[in-house]
Amino acid sequence: MVGNGGTVLDTAPSYGASEHVSGRIARQIGMTNRIVWATKVNVLRRGSNDRADASAARAQVEQSFERIGKEPIDLIQVHNLADLPTQMGVISELKKDGRIRYIGTTSTKHRRYPDLAKAMRDFPIDFIGVDYAIDNRLAADRILPLAKELGIAVLVYIPFGRSRLFSRVRGMDVPAWAQEMGADTWAKFFIKYVAANPATTCVTPSTSKAKHMLDNIGAAYGELPDVKVRRKMEQLIDSLPSA
Repeated sequence: MVGNGGTVLDTAPSYGASEHVSGRIARQIGMTNRIVWATKVNVLRRGSNDRADASAARAQVEQSFERIGKEPIDLIQVHNLADLPTQMGVISELKKDGRIRYIGTTSTKHRRYPDLAKAMRDFPIDFIGVDYAIDNRLAADRILPLAKELGIAVLVYIPFGRSRLFSRVRGMDVPAWAQEMGADTWAKFFIKYVAANPATTCVTPSTSKAKHMLDNIGAAYGELPDVKVRRKMEQLIDSLPSA
């Protein structure tokens, strides 16, 4: 990833062993400080009455420091808007202490967009993480313009609609007009679309295969589509049956 120009690794304590394993591998190959580490905090449990325990949140963050092996950590976000007053308070203190560079929150549910917009206005956050894809454009109507207005950076999640978009284009070739801007695979096509939004800071597509990761990074090369080409891309995908 790093050797081919990738810089951001987005993880979370709730992503299985991701945070632990990626931190260990990065230390082993001497890459820890060449990566922008983004992780999350969320200690809410079922039956907790939607309230987090501040001491538990601090303990989870300390575990992230240990697993990643870098201080300051570049970005810690409150996962899924969970008890923002408590958990944002914890990471805000750590930012003031110089142990975290940036803080933020995430949401990938449309019904929570009003809550996300409120959080963007009410808390001194640097980043948001939000779902956005060529066939999932609601964030571009409501959230991304607000982020640009407020100067909040954006991590784009789920740019492939998990695997939905690949199902929609299965058996199709990428059109020649898209290949002219370097989108010679569907992964590059989908990533270039969301990367071209003026509010997008970074696109974080997930994958478990190195070859797919390299394909994803390829979207960083060549041109990004302008407004006219993005409309053409939308029309193409909108014309296909839903997955």
